[in-house]
Amino acid sequence: FRHVIPPENNGLLPINVPRHQCWRIGRTLEFNGLFDTAEAFGHLYTLGMRRLIEVSRFVVIVPALAAIVGAVVLMILGSVEILRAALGVVIDRVPLKETIVDVLASIDAILLGTVLLVIGYGLYELFVDTNIDVPDWLEINNLDDLKAKLIGVIVAIIAVIFVGELVDAKSANDVMYYGIGAGAVVLALAAFSLNSKK
Repeated sequence: FRHVIPPENNGLLPINVPRHQCWRIGRTLEFNGLFDTAEAFGHLYTLGMRRLIEVSRFVVIVPALAAIVGAVVLMILGSVEILRAALGVVIDRVPLKETIVDVLASIDAILLGTVLLVIGYGLYELFVDTNIDVPDWLEINNLDDLKAKLIGVIVAIIAVIFVGELVDAKSANDVMYYGIGAGAVVLALAAFSLNSKK
């Protein structure tokens, strides 16, 4: 409608514009207003959704804290069991073999707590804040770092479990079966780790 409303009129309709042309200009102005409103609404909707998705990453704080709390609980329980096993040796004269099994089970709980701790720190670093003060081996920049650290701790847990079964085994076949199973899991984890690095 710019050819109808000259620039020198400052947006005002000329006096000599016919009535039907004025109606057409009014409908055009109304349509353009609705279009501008829809465009503004779409822009606001896009910004709102983007902000909502950006904020939703903070939901990870809940499982991260839960994992850290679980890690603390397991580490405390494992440490208490080790102290109890030590007191049992001194006071109750518990046999050495039984004490070794109890200590290894306690170490297993502590290592599992370490897994939960790595998961908690990893989730927080990946989704919330990458600048938290942690040791170098706990610095996680991507999912591959998290998987590598978890695999390392899981292999340590498998080794501790195998040693516990070795000490408490009733026959050589039991040791062989546990050894084959543990070796298969470790090999699978190693292959997975190598494929992830490629």
